[in-house]
Amino acid sequence: GEMTYVNAGHNPPLLRKGDASGPDSLIELTRTGMALGVIEDTSFEQRTVQIAPGDAVFLYTDGVTDAMGIDGQEYGTGRLLRLLGEESRAPAGQLLDAIERALHRYVGETSQTDDVTIVALSRESG
Repeated sequence: GEMTYVNAGHNPPLLRKGDASGPDSLIELTRTGMALGVIEDTSFEQRTVQIAPGDAVFLYTDGVTDAMGIDGQEYGTGRLLRLLGEESRAPAGQLLDAIERALHRYVGETSQTDDVTIVALSRESG
């Protein structure tokens, strides 16, 4: 039930607590060091969090939040957090599907400008 992580400058992972709902279900796992490769001899701190049954962890690149819609506006962190709050009970696979569908609807036929990487894992309850 433990996850140890290091974040080398990417968007902070999100821990979705299975015993909460909506925006209150999300905890941002803070960065643990400078972006990898920016400063020589940078040290990175390891952090450990508890993953309880029913919890999920969501990791994503900035290509998700920076995705441009047809109006030239970024998808943004706010939209992502709202979607994750709305999907607070969905298992990891359904969560990934919901995010992919939402991004496709938002971006439409706009060209992709960055990689979009999303990873979700959940701990089964019971």
